[in-house]
Amino acid sequence: MDQIFVSILRLVVRFLRSFTGSIKNQNRPHFEIERKYRISQEEFERLPVRLHAEGFVREDRVSMTDTFIPAEHEGETIRLREQISESGKTVTILTIKQWVDVAGGRERQEAESEGIDSTTRECLLALGRRLNSGKGDLLSYSKARTTYSAFKKRYPVIAAFDQVSGLGDYSGHYMEIEVLVNSESEVSRAREFVESFARELLGEEREMAMSYSEMLRRARV
Repeated sequence: MDQIFVSILRLVVRFLRSFTGSIKNQNRPHFEIERKYRISQEEFERLPVRLHAEGFVREDRVSMTDTFIPAEHEGETIRLREQISESGKTVTILTIKQWVDVAGGRERQEAESEGIDSTTRECLLALGRRLNSGKGDLLSYSKARTTYSAFKKRYPVIAAFDQVSGLGDYSGHYMEIEVLVNSESEVSRAREFVESFARELLGEEREMAMSYSEMLRRARV
């Protein structure tokens, strides 16, 4: 019976790869050049003020709950994100990510939907729970995120400030700097820019944090 569910999930994932790509990225998944850093409470309060002064635009503060569906391939992430904005708008976003070797390093290639309906969400969660049977609940955690966006050196930059819970000792405050690019030829320069901008904001070379999904897995051990 489990093999039937695995086969169904594979078909669903293949469809969703096509579905998410065609909606948002014109059948072309993008590369997510993202660097995450753990920050202090003081930095969490100060850095957004600095970005605003530099012309970054604040977006709505959003409450997010991320739930991870078991994936077919190692290194692949299937994430359902339910988010509620300050204005009360609720949306569920499906994201599929996988690590790829590009431009001498590893980055995430990502395809994402603009939103899925409640029926699709519940079907995916049911499949995930069935596949995860005997291993406990599906991995899930929550965060409150405020984002700031601007064009900087021709890149559309997103700076996200997260207050994260549900990650055990990894819970706390984080800053993510993200640039999305569409082709491999853009990855190297975008990577240099993101890391340079992070150094500028933090005033030092700081160790990058692991992904939230990896923190969650380690916290559950």
